[in-house]
Amino acid sequence: MTNQLTQADVDRLYAERRYEEIEDARVAGRLNVLLGGEAPIDPDQTITDADITRLYSQRRYDEIEELRQTGRLDHLLNPTTEEN
Repeated sequence: MTNQLTQADVDRLYAERRYEEIEDARVAGRLNVLLGGEAPIDPDQTITDADITRLYSQRRYDEIEELRQTGRLDHLLNPTTEEN
């Protein structure tokens, strides 16, 4: 999982005029906690029913769809396989 940046990290990057790195961190979700949000779900974490319930209650539908598209919900959705 990529680490969340702290205010000190952002201040240092800003002082060094590394604006693109700050923007890349924002896009990657590495500023979520600093901006009052939640950290993204760890890519190595197994997604549980409770995680999905929490995401639905927070109306984070795009994140759920991304998890589905990347196959991280397959174990919950019990996918079928085609046999040749």
